Amino acid sequence: MRFFSGLLIFLVLFGVAIAFAIVNDQPVGINFLVGQVSWPLSIVILITTGLGLLVGVLVSLMSFLRIRFEYRRCQKRLRQCEQELSNLRALPIRGSLEE
Repeated sequence: MRFFSGLLIFLVLFGVAIAFAIVNDQPVGINFLVGQVSWPLSIVILITTGLGLLVGVLVSLMSFLRIRFEYRRCQKRLRQCEQELSNLRALPIRGSLEE
């Protein structure tokens, strides 16, 4: 059931994208520093949306990797602290009644 609902959502979005491309077929001039091209508006919007998505994924990936590095550092520090606590608990208490 989940597969079919996902497929249905995909087909609806695909249909909307096709309708968008058909309606927005006017040529748009893109001026680069070294030249100029003329592409349909729907292609220009698709490319810029894709580039924005790519930049967003790269920024999120950098943030994820930073958090993952911090997590591993904290795990290492936790193991060290647990080992130190274990060593301290094993030490005899000074001034106890047994002396």
